[in-house]
Amino acid sequence: MNETVDQQAPLSDLLTPVQPTISGAPPSGDAGVPYPPFTFTTTGTFMDSGRRRSCEISSGVLPPGMRFNGNTCVLYGTPTTDGAFDFVVSARGPGGTTAMPLTQTMALGTPLMNLEFVSLLVMMIAVMAIIAARRPSARSRRQPPSDRARAASAG
Repeated sequence: MNETVDQQAPLSDLLTPVQPTISGAPPSGDAGVPYPPFTFTTTGTFMDSGRRRSCEISSGVLPPGMRFNGNTCVLYGTPTTDGAFDFVVSARGPGGTTAMPLTQTMALGTPLMNLEFVSLLVMMIAVMAIIAARRPSARSRRQPPSDRARAASAG
C-alpha cells in the first residue's frame, strides 16, 4: 500500500504545533543606568501572524523606563526607579501559551549626569566665583572714620 502526501496541503496541516516554552533570568539593574538588552530563550511552534516569536508581558508591571519587544522577546531600556517589580512574561503560539513569572530588581544606582548639565553647573560655579572676587568685602566698603571720630578715639 503506497501512502502519498497531498502536495497541496498547507504546511500547518502537516505539523502538530508544539507548546512554546520561555526561559531566562534577566539580571538586576541599576536605576539611571542603561540596561543591557536581555533576550528570553523560546522554543516551540511560533507561527502566529507569520512572526517567528510571540512574547508578551501578560501581567504585572515592568520597572519604569524599561521596555519589552514582543516580536524578539527582548527586555531593554533605562530603569528610572529602584525597587522590585513583579511581572509575567508569556510565550504563545498555535500550540498554546506558557507563562514565566519574574521579579525584576532595580537598585538605586548613581544616575548618569547629562554632560550638558555638568558643563552648565561648572560654568555657574565659575561665574559665582568671579562675582564673589569682584564684589567688595564688607570691610572695604566702610567709610574712613571722620576727623572728629579719629580725634575722639585718640584722646
